[in-house]
Amino acid sequence: MTQLILRYCLELAIVIPAAVFALLPVSKYLKSLSTGFFIFVGGVLFLLIIPGGYFCAMYGLDSNYLIIPCMIPFFLFYHLSLDLSVSKKLFCFFN
Repeated sequence: MTQLILRYCLELAIVIPAAVFALLPVSKYLKSLSTGFFIFVGGVLFLLIIPGGYFCAMYGLDSNYLIIPCMIPFFLFYHLSLDLSVSKKLFCFFN
């Protein structure tokens, strides 16, 4: 059971490198946000990965059932942290 939970946690942890790859091309347009905001987002990611992995393992769900609904709050964070037009943000985020 532990290996299954770890597998789901690793599947859900893919959002971290994806977030880095989404921010790299637009890094010079990052707004100066407080570190508290990034700590909050890190906590949200932690709450997605660990309990989400346990939840998926317990109910036999695919990890995409948790990742896809999280796209809206992730895009809102992306939208608030960049100083670009919405069309450019959409292109970079979904690319």
